[in-house]
Amino acid sequence: MAAQPCARCPRRLPPVEAGPVTLFRYLLRAYAARILGALLGAWVLLLVADLTDLGSALARRPEGLRLVLELYAKKTPWLLLQALPLAALLGVTLTVAAWARSRELVALRAAGAGPLRLALPALVLLAALSGGAAIAAAGPVPHLMKAVVHIQTRKLQRFTYAWTLAHKPRHWLVAPDGALLHVERVLDSGRRLEGLARLDFDGGHLRRLATAPRLEWDGARWTGPEGSVWTFTDLERVRFEHGALALALDPRYFGGIPGLPEELTTAELDAAVALYAQQGRDTVALRVERASRPAMAFLPLAAGLLALGLCLGVRSPASPLEAAMGAVLTALVVWTALALARAAGLAGMVAPGVSAWTADLLAGVAGLALLLVGRGR
Repeated sequence: MAAQPCARCPRRLPPVEAGPVTLFRYLLRAYAARILGALLGAWVLLLVADLTDLGSALARRPEGLRLVLELYAKKTPWLLLQALPLAALLGVTLTVAAWARSRELVALRAAGAGPLRLALPALVLLAALSGGAAIAAAGPVPHLMKAVVHIQTRKLQRFTYAWTLAHKPRHWLVAPDGALLHVERVLDSGRRLEGLARLDFDGGHLRRLATAPRLEWDGARWTGPEGSVWTFTDLERVRFEHGALALALDPRYFGGIPGLPEELTTAELDAAVALYAQQGRDTVALRVERASRPAMAFLPLAAGLLALGLCLGVRSPASPLEAAMGAVLTALVVWTALALARAAGLAGMVAPGVSAWTADLLAGVAGLALLLVGRGR
């Protein structure tokens, strides 16, 4: 005798005999609700993280809070595009796990709905999400990122540094050419500086920011790590010698391309790669950004397919909470390992085009596979 669903299931579960369209809509709504729920959860977490990160500078200034919310509103499409692969993985997993816990999955299979019929609504939804991601990554999202960079470089940076200037005046100096210098720590009676930043303003707008982790005065000049000479006007030297510790806010720094790599459309990236190659400049960053666009578009579909294969292929799927925690915690472990590798100078071990989100996705799938197969086989 076929297994029956629990007492609460018949009202929620449409019989297979009701028609393929009715069943398709029911399954599609179930998948979509949990995928959208995962996206909303990621959006809220990232919003809280941004507000916490900027809270010290914005706590007593309501206009600062409005500025952050404006920035986040324009940044939301890019964040959702980044979070979509993991949301697809979690959404499909949670849906199948919830059916298994309430015995809906058993009832559907007993009524004649095979794996393909159960997976078809998810495949249609994931294909639509991947198509939308491909279109967004090619043009609309880069255009929104132009507005995001404008807010960050013209409004938010100026606002937060103005707050810092008012609250930590002892760390601010004025250079002979009028630029502002901010120093986190002054050691050895002024012969050693740590956390130095130079800010150049033009007409009240922050035009350029350059930073260095530490500088030492040898009696004639300031030197940085490994004996490099650091001058306050040599922005290119600072950016490439100190990597992520420097930030170029002037788009003209890139010379010949209309903005930062994340601001460029796919066509503009192709033109920028060709221009850099003609000039003999390094094209790795641009090529990695270009390669990540199509990969980002297909990751949601790949994540959903892997999750469907794992969840429908075991006899005793994990509970929704176990499945979610297994995927997320494993992804966090691998993300932390990659961050430590980058801090140790081992970032080159990661192949070009493999982003942190790709690693999160692979880690989540690996953790989910171990969890489900360990329980169901």
